[in-house]
Formats: sequence, C-alpha cells, structure tokens
Amino acid sequence: MANKLSPEVKVGFFTILAVVILLYMSFRTAGVSFTTTKFPMFTVKFKSVSGLERKSKVKLSGVEIGQVENVLLEDQHALVVVRLSMPAEIRRNSTATIKTSGLLGEKYVEIVQGISEAPLLEDGENLEQVVEAAEISDLVNKMGGAMDDIRVLTTSLKNLAQTMEGEQDLASIMRNVNESTLNLSAFIQENREIVHKSMVGLSQISEDFARISPQLTSDMQEFATLSKELLEKNNQGITDSLTSLRRLSDTMNGVLTDNRVNIKDLIASMTQASTRMDEVIDALKQASQSTANTAQGLESITSKIESGQGSIGKLMTETEVYDNLNDALKGARDLVGKAEDFGMLIGARTEYQSDLDTWKSFFTLKINPTPDKFYLVEVTEDLRRTDLDYSRNTLNSLLYTAMIGKRFSDITLRAGLIESATGAAIDIHLLNDNFTATAEAFNLSGYNAEAENAQIKAWLKWDFHKYMYLYAGADELLNERYRTYFAGGGILFDDKDLMLALSLR
Repeated sequence: MANKLSPEVKVGFFTILAVVILLYMSFRTAGVSFTTTKFPMFTVKFKSVSGLERKSKVKLSGVEIGQVENVLLEDQHALVVVRLSMPAEIRRNSTATIKTSGLLGEKYVEIVQGISEAPLLEDGENLEQVVEAAEISDLVNKMGGAMDDIRVLTTSLKNLAQTMEGEQDLASIMRNVNESTLNLSAFIQENREIVHKSMVGLSQISEDFARISPQLTSDMQEFATLSKELLEKNNQGITDSLTSLRRLSDTMNGVLTDNRVNIKDLIASMTQASTRMDEVIDALKQASQSTANTAQGLESITSKIESGQGSIGKLMTETEVYDNLNDALKGARDLVGKAEDFGMLIGARTEYQSDLDTWKSFFTLKINPTPDKFYLVEVTEDLRRTDLDYSRNTLNSLLYTAMIGKRFSDITLRAGLIESATGAAIDIHLLNDNFTATAEAFNLSGYNAEAENAQIKAWLKWDFHKYMYLYAGADELLNERYRTYFAGGGILFDDKDLMLALSLR
C-alpha cells in the first residue's frame, strides 16, 4: 500500500500536465515555433497597411502559409516582411493584397498565385505585384459624397414635382421609359434565338482565348526577349548612326554659315533678274509687231495646205495618209502605256535567327509587268549546310527563289521555287498595305532525315517607310529540329528612285 500514489500526487501530476499542454497551445497560437527549421521569407511594399500588425496571418489561396514578421517604413511605403511557416511555391507574378476577415475582423495578407509558367519567388526577394486595399474611411467618405449627390437629386426632383409643368414633364418621362421598356422586351422576345447564339459564340471565343492565352503570352515574352537581345547586340551600331546624323547636321549648319554671303549674292542676283524682266517685256512688244508681219506669211502657207500642196496638205486632204498616221500614233501610244506600267524593285533584307544564333541575308529583285502581276527573284545562303568544302565553294551554299505572283484585291498568291525548292505562298495585305501577313510552304518532302515534314515559314511585315520595313516570324513550324524564330528588316527601291539617285551623283 506504501507504493501507491496518494491523491495529492496524482492531482499534482495532472495539474502539471494541464499547464504544459496549455503553454504549448498558447505558443502555437502565438506562432512561436519550437523547431530550428526556418522557412523562406519575402517582402511586399504597400502604400498603406493600416490595421495590419506583426504576427498577422499570410494566406495563399485561402490557406495560411505564414505570418507577418515585421512592418518597416521604406521610401515612403510600408515594407511588410513575410515569413513562411510551411513550404509553399509562390510565383514571381503572384499578387498580394490586404484583406479583412469579415466586416470588422482582423486583417491579413492574401497571396493570389500567378501562372505556373512563371519562375518561383526566391528567399529574400520582393513580390512586385500589389493590389492596394480600400480603406474603410475612404469608403465612408465616398458613400458620404454619394449620399450628398442623392440628396441634391431628390431635392431637385421634389422642387420639379411641385410645379405643374414639372409634374407633366415627369409623367412624360415615365411614359417614355415605359414605352422603351416594352419595346426592349419585344425586341428581346423577337430576337431571343439570335441573342442566344451570339452569347454562345462569345462564350466559345472566350474559352478559346483562355486556352491559347498562356502560349500566346509565352510567345510574346520570347519575342520581347529576342528583340531586347537584338537591340543590345546592335546598340553600338545605333549609337554610331545617331552620331553620324549629328555630324551631318553640324556639317549642314557649317555649310549654311560659310555660304551666308553667297546666299545674299544669290538673292541680289534674283533682284537684278527681276529688273531685266522689264526689259524682256519691252522686247516682246517689239516682237509682237514682227508677229503681225509673220501672220501674212502664215496666211499664204494655209492657202497652200488647203489646196493639197506639200506633205501637210496631203495629210489634211487625203484620207489614206491620215489613217496611216493615226494607226502609227495609236501603236506608239500603246507602247508608251505598257512602258509606264512596267516597274522593277531592287532591295535587300537581313534577319536574326534565334535557333542558329546568326544572321541570314537576302538579295531581292521584283519585276512588275502589270500592277497586279509580278516576278520575284531572291538569293540567300543555306545556313544549315555542313559540307566540308563549304568555304572553298560558296556557290553550292546559295539558295534561289524564283516565283510568279498575282494579286487579287487584298490577297496575293505566289508559286514557283522558294529557296531552291518547289513551293507556294500567300500574302494578306492589311491596313492599306501597311502590314502584310505571309505564309510560305516549300521543301514539301522535307529538308533531310531530321526534318521530314514540309517547311512552313510565317511572318508579319510592317512597312513603316516608303523604302524600309521590319518583320518578325517563325520558320520550320512542323519540324522541331530546325524550328527557329526570327526578326529583321530590309530596304526596297524601285527603278525610278534608283535612276533619280544615280542622276544626282
């Protein structure tokens, strides 16, 4: 019996156990961890964190994942330091906002997860995207302003209704509203099927866009990265071009300054020429008197023509001579018209191909016998050749394009050789020919064993100047081995511009 515990000892043990459990639950509620494992932390900047305190909860998609470790003031903004209490994958494009539990409950930080393609937020980084929470005081002020506006409106309506004319106007307004409601209801009833089909179509379009938007966003990000790399690689060239333009401007300014005296002399010479014009007018008056004498001679010549003397007389009197001359003039007119329709364009373009990390250049010759028909010839280089004698025989690496095309309204169809292979293409002209969407199909049996499908190339061209354009697109859309994205630009001059430029040299 001596080994049995007394009731006092049992009560003591039970009390100690209850105190330990109570302390543990208190520490857990306060967010105190008994382990040494530290989870990542990150920061968020808000304009205002009114009501948010240390130890406030942090939730991701409604699940508590951590708490606010500290709130600091940095650059006139509140910097909230968040410490995770469990593993959680937060994307860099996630959005943070401050919410309230219920109407007057405690405030917490809510994280809305970003798209899965975005990289993860690393330890110590700042979450950039923030949606500022609406303050209760701001809402109260806005509601107060709205109530003032409503009070003014009701007062105006009351004053209007107290007069006979106002009462009649209100009755007229109510009748018009009633008629409009009835007409709208009748219209909806008559066109319910059409409205339903329209809503179904809009829903389908929304679903299709939601399905392709991630891929479209990814492609746009890749294009932006490629454009940025292209600008960075050509930064020195752009700087040199701006420097050359600045030097040209300085040179022109210097020429005008150095020749200021010559310009003044030129203006003085023009003044003297104006004075001499008076002398020329006097000479013309004297010549008019001589013209009167000449008129008598013309009268004699006219009489001979009317009588059929000489070549001109035969032309005027004999029908056969007139018909022959008329046929000759008609043939000459047709020949001149065809010569005016004939046109030729010469240009060059170059594009950066991301997969091969190199540049590809094209030389272009386009002949237009008529406005809607043309012949296209291009020469470029095959960047995928791996011949051992490549450097000794560069002609083997050239690719040739020879096509005939015809335009039908805003669509142009082409067929022939594309980069030394049989193919066809379509051009769609947009926005008054400022933009052109192009798709080409060639190498129909594949380029080699690693690219067995046809080569499909598509791009969008922007003619931002009469002679210059930019374009971007993708090549080998059906063959993953050689698939690449490209962006570039080019120039294109017609024969008339080239002849004018050569004549000015």
